[in-house]
Amino acid sequence: MKILLIQKFSIIEPLGLMVIGKAMKDKGHEVHYSLYKEKHIFFSANILSYDLVGFSTYTGNHIEVYEACQTLKNLGVTTAIGGPHASFFYNECKKRTDYVFRGEAVLSFPNMDDKKIYPAVEPDFLLPDREGFYKFSSVHRDNPIKNIMTSFGCPFSCTYCYNSLYKEIYPNLKVRLRTVDSVIEEANKLDAKLIYFQDDFFGFNKKWMEEFNDKWNKRPYHAQMRIETLNNEKIDLLVESGCVGATIAIETYDEEYRATVLKRKMKNKTIVDNCKRLMSAGLELRTEQMLGLPNTTLEDELNLLRLNCEIRPTIAWTSIFQPYRGTELGEYCVTNGLYEGNNEDVAESFFKTTVLNYPDERKREIVELQKIFAMCSHLPNGWEYAEQIVKHNNNDLKGHLYSVLYKT
Repeated sequence: MKILLIQKFSIIEPLGLMVIGKAMKDKGHEVHYSLYKEKHIFFSANILSYDLVGFSTYTGNHIEVYEACQTLKNLGVTTAIGGPHASFFYNECKKRTDYVFRGEAVLSFPNMDDKKIYPAVEPDFLLPDREGFYKFSSVHRDNPIKNIMTSFGCPFSCTYCYNSLYKEIYPNLKVRLRTVDSVIEEANKLDAKLIYFQDDFFGFNKKWMEEFNDKWNKRPYHAQMRIETLNNEKIDLLVESGCVGATIAIETYDEEYRATVLKRKMKNKTIVDNCKRLMSAGLELRTEQMLGLPNTTLEDELNLLRLNCEIRPTIAWTSIFQPYRGTELGEYCVTNGLYEGNNEDVAESFFKTTVLNYPDERKREIVELQKIFAMCSHLPNGWEYAEQIVKHNNNDLKGHLYSVLYKT
């Protein structure tokens, strides 16, 4: 078959799409790729030359994929949907397309069998079609940052994530580690100044980290970690092996809320202490957090900013919570009258708005604070400036802060 695989554009390589592409090529199919940026997906006349057009979609961009599938159906083109949204909303997707692939479609898609969920494959088998994809996308080929997965899966079940639902698809699935040798083999083929390990939780296995430290050639890398699992020994392994940056998620300030509502049992002291250990060891640090969580206030979020001001991360990445239906926290929002939709109005970007049934003033606070959160995290008393800007619409102060920080 001649196949076209499509996904929303991101500067991060679409590893899932590339893995599927390799699996299809291994079956003898001809595979092409396409990435789109606009809200509506447009097709050229040669779309009719494809035997199958497959979409990888996530909740938030699924509406545009549904519309594209309808357009192609009208043209007589066979379509398929995979990706996270297809895994959790199979019946909904099935109404819009010819095939829906759930779970790890690296086996089911090449066999065109969407009637059952194939077992999860061995992690060393999940290698991306870089050669074919880079011929299509020079942007990703020339990007000095390249992405690799060293493990698949996550041992945690945060309430705002679909991971707990994924465990229903694969009840016995545990985090699967690639061999260190296979990771190194993949990395050695990449022209990159920085390797970004996109694992949900890099380095959770200490023995693996020790072997990695022994064999890795000290090439600079960035990784996503769980800050509460780090200790001095693990941090030493990270530094010795070449780690130059870490991403860690704080999410919210209140420890009880974080533990009970989000199911992330992390103490603020642990977060601050380990963040400072990482930065003292010379690592760049990106913290992640959400604004507009259910039943939170501006005061909660200013405390979160105050925590970041104490840490002083390189980047304080800040999103706005989206109540994805099917997740535990999304359903909580529905049950408690905070959300009445069904994912059709969830924002594609988590940086622009909230769809929760908050008063207009609360919505304004969330949006305004998101715009200045990262900037204010670089100031010793940044939360006080943020309070003045958000509460009192002090745009003059905002402009002053921008000018000061840009000069520095």
